[in-house]
Amino acid sequence: MVGDLPNSDDLQWQIERRFKISDLMRRMFVLYRDNKELPKSHKAHLSAQEKDEWYPINRMMGAAFSLWRSAFLTQASSSRQKVYDHTLEFIGKVLAQNAISFADDHRMCELTIVYYNANARYRIERLYQRAPKLLELPAVQAVAEISNLGTVEDIDEKEHWDMLFAALVACFDDYEKTYKR
Repeated sequence: MVGDLPNSDDLQWQIERRFKISDLMRRMFVLYRDNKELPKSHKAHLSAQEKDEWYPINRMMGAAFSLWRSAFLTQASSSRQKVYDHTLEFIGKVLAQNAISFADDHRMCELTIVYYNANARYRIERLYQRAPKLLELPAVQAVAEISNLGTVEDIDEKEHWDMLFAALVACFDDYEKTYKR
């Protein structure tokens, strides 16, 4: 089991990032739980104001979960062949067992870190597409320019994670200014 541990530098990176994302998730949880003005349930027909309140916090929570999960998976090498192999293994397991666990995510990290980081990015992109003023924040602008980084082999997933986290913090800080009471 000790041989399965990331090297010392990776382990330190993972622990530090898990703390950061957990603290941000705590802040989100407290704001959402304690702010009585924010919608607490998803209704079939939201007013425009309710949409402006509901969707951003839920997108941010989804991005935070994805970053929390991917912080455990950074030992991936981003090898296209490993991503392909892990994709086949992952889908095969879903088809055969109808289930994926964290142990599977961890073992198939070549695929899953890319998935979780891409999911966080997708949610952040939806935030600034709905609220373009967020693009004025440098960390959010950096995420908007990620496509210039290249292919899966060209992107260091730790750097990707850090960029996504910085953008998520910037988005939440902006949101919190409006809704913190």
